[in-house]
Amino acid sequence: MTDPRWLLTGQQREAQGMGPWTQMDDLAFGLLTDGHVSTPKVHRAGCYICADPEFAQMGLPLCYRCPACGGHVAADDTVCDDCGHEAEEPPA
Repeated sequence: MTDPRWLLTGQQREAQGMGPWTQMDDLAFGLLTDGHVSTPKVHRAGCYICADPEFAQMGLPLCYRCPACGGHVAADDTVCDDCGHEAEEPPA
């Protein structure tokens, strides 16, 4: 088998004697079904975190408002996209 099992289609899995998908095949799937949800505080068009609802469904940290101007700070950054303010750390 050359392809990782998560890249195989259902038919390919069946042909290789694998059973149906399970949570162990896709560990991130458990994050989508465990009931934890994050609530967005700010939204910016074009931001990959804001645009993907699975970040909130998985309960991951989301983008937040800049403490200096109220603008957009990406969840994976500390610099405001609007004013350039360097936030110390995301709010709790």
